Amino acid sequence: MRHKGLEDENLNCGHKLDLQEFDKNKFKSDVFEVVQHITDYKKLKRGVIRLYKTWVKDESNSKKSNAKNAEPTGERSVNELNINYYR
Repeated sequence: MRHKGLEDENLNCGHKLDLQEFDKNKFKSDVFEVVQHITDYKKLKRGVIRLYKTWVKDESNSKKSNAKNAEPTGERSVNELNINYYR
């Protein structure tokens, strides 16, 4: 019984890490696209504004991510204690 619960928890944490890795790579590629226009001020400014709206200010994006990453507070503290195991 305990073993099954631990396997489920491990799978769940691995899935969350995969989602975070996907978001990190998506952000990295968005920043890389903006940096390509470093010599053209207007394009760079538009790109930075687009990045800001997409990753910082977008309320619908944060609501979706909060819904899928919602955790009870107890689970979060346990995950923070065991984060070194997953690295």
